[in-house]
Amino acid sequence: VAELEEKRGVCLDLNGQAQEWHFRAQALGEELAACRAQVAQHEKEAFEAQGQLRELHSAVSDLQLQREEARRGQEAAMQASADREACLVASLGEAERALAAMRDARDQAHEETQGLRQVVEQ
Repeated sequence: VAELEEKRGVCLDLNGQAQEWHFRAQALGEELAACRAQVAQHEKEAFEAQGQLRELHSAVSDLQLQREEARRGQEAAMQASADREACLVASLGEAERALAAMRDARDQAHEETQGLRQVVEQ
């Protein structure tokens, strides 16, 4: 009987330990479920962040293209301005030469008129 009582005590101890392990396993299972939920939430946030990152990369690319187009437009405008300036300088040079030629023609006509007056007066 004493041996049975001893075995019964051992069985009760083992049963208590089994219940304790069962509760621990349940608690670990709950922690694991919570961790899995956190992982799923983090994966969802990472997926959303990747989408935002792709959008940002696209926006940066668009801005770089716009900046390049603006730079080319500015260069074209500067070239057009330089071409116009060169054309105006050339036109000014032609106008100055034409004015000088007209002055020369006027002076020559004045001299010829003076010469004719002298002939007429003589």
